[in-house]
Amino acid sequence: MIRRSLAKVAAVAVRSAAVPRAAVRPLSLAAARTHTNTHTQTRTLSARGFSTSSPASASTDPPETDAKVAKSRTSFNTGIDAWNAGDIVTAMTHFRASIAHHPSSDAYFNLANCHHSQGDHTQALEGWRKSIDLSPRPDAYVNMANTHAIVLRDTAGALPFYRKALELAPMDGEIHYNFAVVLDAAAKAAGLTASAGQADKPHATPAAAGSAAAPVDPKAVELIEEAIVHYQMAVRLGVDMAEKHLRNAMAKLVGAQATTVNRTHAQREQGDSQQQRQ
Repeated sequence: MIRRSLAKVAAVAVRSAAVPRAAVRPLSLAAARTHTNTHTQTRTLSARGFSTSSPASASTDPPETDAKVAKSRTSFNTGIDAWNAGDIVTAMTHFRASIAHHPSSDAYFNLANCHHSQGDHTQALEGWRKSIDLSPRPDAYVNMANTHAIVLRDTAGALPFYRKALELAPMDGEIHYNFAVVLDAAAKAAGLTASAGQADKPHATPAAAGSAAAPVDPKAVELIEEAIVHYQMAVRLGVDMAEKHLRNAMAKLVGAQATTVNRTHAQREQGDSQQQRQ
């Protein structure tokens, strides 16, 4: 229930999101990829299927390892069946058993999903980290990012995980979109709004406009500029909802630029006025 978007969030605990509500996929921690795995329809667990942490093929492993892998796979599949039946506690038991027999990135990933669904976000984050340690995967990075942004309301903590996800999946439009939404929220938190440049009202003098508008934090401008880049990528990659947010972000940037110009002009006029009086 975490993997995808920052808007269609199923979990009650996540509905009070501190970021704009706008995204495409339910914020699901599972890989909702187009695989032929029989469990992909859940859109909540790893859709890659079972994989072990060992790079060696089963045929080259000693017999005892083969047996552990087989037990691990059985527990893994039983855990997925339990999840699909809505029995999260039993699913967790079997994913833990799968890990105990033979650790895999998928088992840690799915166990983390279970922890998240139970509201244990600390354990969920730890599980995704262990999943990544065994096999780097963008969905785990996105889940960590979304948890920081939405559940923990830590936008700064979310940003590095989105960057890592995009290193692994640079053409995933929904990752670009979620990243842009959080960058946008971070810019807003830094004081950037769509009305930032509206101090220059029709009948206001430049000096009055400049003195009325608060200075724009350069960091906020950097954040909104980066958000625009990722909104644009999301639009190119087919995320329709990104278009509206792209327009809003560009309006904020224009407003910030106008505010900076007005303040600079007002400061120059004030300086000239003081020189004339002297």
